[in-house]
Amino acid sequence: MDNTTTINTPSSLRIALMNLTTYTTICGGIFIFIVGNFGCMGNILVFRSQTYRRQACFIYLFWETIASLFILNCILLTRILESGFRISLMNASLTFCRIREFISLFMYQNENTLFLFATLDKILSAQRSITLRQWSNHVPLAYKIIIGNALVWLLMTGHRLILYTNVYGYCWSEEGSYRTFDTSLDVSLSAIASPLLVIVLAVLLRCTIRNVNQRRVILKIQGNLQETDSQLTIMLLLQSILAIINYVPYGVYILYSMFTKEWIKSPWRVAWEQLILAFIRLGSYVFAAGTFYVSMVSNPSFRREFLKIVRVQKGKIHPVYIKS
Repeated sequence: MDNTTTINTPSSLRIALMNLTTYTTICGGIFIFIVGNFGCMGNILVFRSQTYRRQACFIYLFWETIASLFILNCILLTRILESGFRISLMNASLTFCRIREFISLFMYQNENTLFLFATLDKILSAQRSITLRQWSNHVPLAYKIIIGNALVWLLMTGHRLILYTNVYGYCWSEEGSYRTFDTSLDVSLSAIASPLLVIVLAVLLRCTIRNVNQRRVILKIQGNLQETDSQLTIMLLLQSILAIINYVPYGVYILYSMFTKEWIKSPWRVAWEQLILAFIRLGSYVFAAGTFYVSMVSNPSFRREFLKIVRVQKGKIHPVYIKS
């Protein structure tokens, strides 16, 4: 009796861990999906308003939000269906497999680089050098950078539309030298470049805030945004911290997977790794889902603009008639 209990207990705990992993993916994923889509809609309303749409920084953030929508509604949604409900769309369709994996890398990198351009724009706007400041808030340049950025990532990730397959029972790159290339690209971009660049620009932005405060400089921006510049800088800094939370754990996981893929692991360890991976994967959607809420908390100007838009839209839906 004791032996049976000893043998079955680890198995029961492993099954419990597997069930917890599934419930974590379903509940956490659905929560992030709903909250994230609402947040993206809020970002779009504010960034396309008359107050914000003429600034390069917010143009970058608007298109970053579009990338976030793809991440939430394509990548996260299929993750919930596959890992949570065991509905494998990628195994059923080769076309869907290739499109999904292409969008995954393409949109993640677009989201990251557009946020970095927005941060860099704000850093340049606070420099003493007039030459450097002239490169900030350059709207025509911003649109050129956005288009060029999309083309670069299309060239770097478009191979997945051709060379991914689901013949192995799951969606992955074809065996051989291409798999080595694709894995190396994913590691270099997702595990190294993205976290490193976000950290570097976050540090530079923090130094910019400190230097501006020490010099007691009042930055002038055209229109009625003069008093919101420091709020925007703090908002971007907090979003940088959110981006670090988003990218660093996932990058560490990719490196860990690469170095331990040949290891022989017990079912117990695999179950624990899958649970940790579920939390890391959910965390990789936090940036896409959370920037709106960071902006609402940290930027009073953003909050006022959103509430003003909501009141205007509410007035259109429920107009108030005044009797004459």
